[in-house]
Amino acid sequence: MQYNLEVLNDKEFELLSKDLLEKVLQTSLQNFKSGKDGGIDVRYSSNSCFNEIVIQAKAYTKSAYSDLKRVMRKEKENMDSLSPSPNRYILTTTFSLSPKQIDEIVSMMNPYIVSPQDVYGRERIESLISNEHEIEKKYYKLWLTSTNVLETILHNGQRAQSEFYESLILKKASLYVPTKNLHDAIDKLNENKFIIISGEPGVGKTTIAYILICDLLGKGYQLINIDDKISDALNLLSSNHDTKQVFFFDDFLGANINEILNPKNTENKILNFIRHIESSKNKFLILTSRTTILNQANDNYEHFAREKFDKRSKYELKLNHYTKLDKAKIIYNHLYFNNIPEDFKNNFFINKNYLKIIEHKNYFPRLIEFITNHNNFDIEYYNTVDEFIFKNLDNPSEIWKMAFERQLEDEDRFLLLSIFSFAQKSISHSRLEKAFINRYNYEIKQNNITKKVNAFNRSLKKILDSFIISIKTADGENEYQLLNPSIADFLINYLKDNNDERNRILNSILYIEQLTGYFDPLSKNKINLKNTFLESYYSTFLKLVNKLENRHHSFVILDILCCFDKFFRINLIKDSRPFDVYLQSLVESVPNSYVMSSKLITLIENIYKSYSKKTRDIVTLNWSTLMSLIIKNAYDSNDLAELANLHSLYSINLAEIIENENINPLLQNKISKLFEEYARDFQYIASDDDIIETYSNTGIDNTLTFLDEKLWDSYSVFFLDCGLSDYYDSFNHDYDIDTAHVLSEVIQHYEHNEDDYNIDAFIDQSPSISDEYKMIEELFER
Repeated sequence: MQYNLEVLNDKEFELLSKDLLEKVLQTSLQNFKSGKDGGIDVRYSSNSCFNEIVIQAKAYTKSAYSDLKRVMRKEKENMDSLSPSPNRYILTTTFSLSPKQIDEIVSMMNPYIVSPQDVYGRERIESLISNEHEIEKKYYKLWLTSTNVLETILHNGQRAQSEFYESLILKKASLYVPTKNLHDAIDKLNENKFIIISGEPGVGKTTIAYILICDLLGKGYQLINIDDKISDALNLLSSNHDTKQVFFFDDFLGANINEILNPKNTENKILNFIRHIESSKNKFLILTSRTTILNQANDNYEHFAREKFDKRSKYELKLNHYTKLDKAKIIYNHLYFNNIPEDFKNNFFINKNYLKIIEHKNYFPRLIEFITNHNNFDIEYYNTVDEFIFKNLDNPSEIWKMAFERQLEDEDRFLLLSIFSFAQKSISHSRLEKAFINRYNYEIKQNNITKKVNAFNRSLKKILDSFIISIKTADGENEYQLLNPSIADFLINYLKDNNDERNRILNSILYIEQLTGYFDPLSKNKINLKNTFLESYYSTFLKLVNKLENRHHSFVILDILCCFDKFFRINLIKDSRPFDVYLQSLVESVPNSYVMSSKLITLIENIYKSYSKKTRDIVTLNWSTLMSLIIKNAYDSNDLAELANLHSLYSINLAEIIENENINPLLQNKISKLFEEYARDFQYIASDDDIIETYSNTGIDNTLTFLDEKLWDSYSVFFLDCGLSDYYDSFNHDYDIDTAHVLSEVIQHYEHNEDDYNIDAFIDQSPSISDEYKMIEELFER
């Protein structure tokens, strides 16, 4: 098997060489701090000879054979001056060496290399690793990036339309430091089938999730990414126990994306999905969340509270327990792998600055990533590299401000703010380009910006991998998203304090999402728009909405109406004609239309409370049409339950509407589909234990009867949740649920309750030295 030895830093390669050669030589070896004992990395000393065998490990990345030759000439001088002289010299290197090159090295090191067999190039190193399973497990990064495993990861991650591609996997594996957090995460995932990785921004939640996913992909699991549409993921959940799947919901409950658009319903969907995962074989769910957002969900979401979600701490992993040695390894890896100029790198070693960084109260991995990137060091802004390092450590909230203001040109900022303004997890290349061009043309016309050739592509190239990342979708199109959520946090706060920049975004929107995402008249977590500003912005908004992309689509029309209602209700009371025009457009666009029912319900409620009789008349005259729209797009029983409230509010007879020949079949079909989705999670209806106990005690026929009874009991409760219990006789309730298939699945799961995933590949790589500071000193010894 081939291994990517380049994911190991020089110290890790030395330890790997020691472990491999101990197996080959069948003896224990000593390793030394760098630069000590004439440059010896590893040696064997017998009673008769102090330096009987000297071993040097040479890890090279982006170097040529000529570099190795130059180093070996220096090694010959070191061995000549070493006392006592070694009887044998062994070289290990990451270079792939030809027989001719091996002979040349043997000749150069005469008489110390006694045989060509004492030169271990890449191929021999890889062969030794593949034959030593314990060593392969110990150096987890090598296993993860080995040819066979990497190909499996790429294959199984491809359908997820995610960022699991080779160069990124190798980069993340190189920088990653296995810690106790990873072991805890694996234990919890195996124990509970799902894990919520929570923590503060920048602490490494997504990184650990990423490594867990890579490990599962490498073991044959298929990755399915979840956005805010939990129902889509539920449809992709395979009932086949042999189908291995891992579902990933990054920053669930919000943060990375605008917000979960219908939290009242989505929280129930998440809990429903978790139950499915718990009762399925070879299925895992990985979620990440900021601690503050998770706490808000536990405090405010009814279903979370009902499920005692906040008490189920066994599913939550908090990433606040990095040891000093973990922190040191993270710094060292960034310095080693990031191709940093020596004069910049030296500043981390002078006066043991690395130790000051490790012990700094504001240490967190994302900040280390920032300060070890020499491109972030602006010589005109910082007097010294020391000032750059510790000023950002002292004020971590400022890490993006300097780069945004000083390193980016106008066009780069326009592009970055265009991506940000959508408030979505990712944005397609075509939509982003259109939004940027619209912003660019506005700036050229209103602010005298000089137009540059190919501005979009030039700026895209500049901010890629520094502020944004690119993802290739299944259809081959690129999508873009912010590098991490802290950039969104920075931009929100930046725009809160910068009205001019805020207004330039609002005056150049091309998509309604650019207004509905991060702007709000009241929310503290978003960018507030005061009434005085909204009054002046109203006329601009009216002009902009007439030029919006997709403005004739029903879901966009509804979003426009919600913007009218959310931002300009005071203005609309004076003149509701623009609002009425779009409301009329909505009811005329109903055939095959999609809207979010909860939004439409809220809008209809607000129209009754705050709008003129003329506007309310549009609603009542088109009542059946609007009710059909709500029913058709109902997300779950909560949406249907709102029908009774709406009819009561407008004093319209719900019984007559239900009897409508168009409404009745539509409502019956929706109830049927929602209950079938509900019934897919049989844990709502009867526990596996109850089903198995009934089956064991009474046999198959009685169990099927038991399931039928439980099913109809649950249906009655579900119908009550829909708010339609008074109209039970108006519907046909003849549903065909295959209880025999349900029983078969429960029995099969009961007989095969162990997943194929295991934690065999993970072993602590820490050296066996008790003094942590000594270990750190040795790591940074040059």
